[in-house]
Order: sequence, then C-alpha cells, then structure tokens
Amino acid sequence: MTTTSLSSIQSGTKVVAFVTDSCTYCKQFKEMLKKEPSLSSKITLFDCTSPAPETQTYLTKLGINSYPTIVCMSNGSITNTFSGQRNKQELTDFAKSCGTAS
Repeated sequence: MTTTSLSSIQSGTKVVAFVTDSCTYCKQFKEMLKKEPSLSSKITLFDCTSPAPETQTYLTKLGINSYPTIVCMSNGSITNTFSGQRNKQELTDFAKSCGTAS
C-alpha cells in the first residue's frame, strides 16, 4: 500500500482514496487495507495534506473536502463516488464497477 503522486492519478482508470494522516477514519481505512492485500492492490491512496498549490487547486476542482473520499477516476476526472460500507466486499465490487478489478 503506497501513496501516489498527483500526476499518477490524472491518467488511466483507477480507484483512488483521498486520505489525510490526521483523519481517524482514514487511519482505520488504511489499517483495513493492510489486512487485505488483495484489496489494497486495487486502491490507490492519495495524501491530501500536501501543501503544494497545484494539489490543493486540484482537490478543490474535484470537490474533495471530506476524508476518506473514495472515487473511480478516469484520466483525472471522477466518474463515480463510493458510498457503501468500507469493507472488502463492497470496495471490491466498486473496483469491479470501475473496470479496475477482475
């Protein structure tokens, strides 16, 4: 489980979890991913605490203002937002619906 860069979430289709280090729910989510390696490989983490202006501008453009926010992205645009329970089955189903998991 690694945190990725801004440029890597702006290309291709992937499930992205926008997280912060100070968020209790994000910490719980990351712990759950550590216990589920098959799920962890389907979700890209993006740390929203970067002070870089381009990162903050991009988050504002996407409307990311609560954490964790889990979305399907295609070439930098959100195509679907996850709204289920943060468990293995629902997240796996979401990744499949995004076309990022088999």
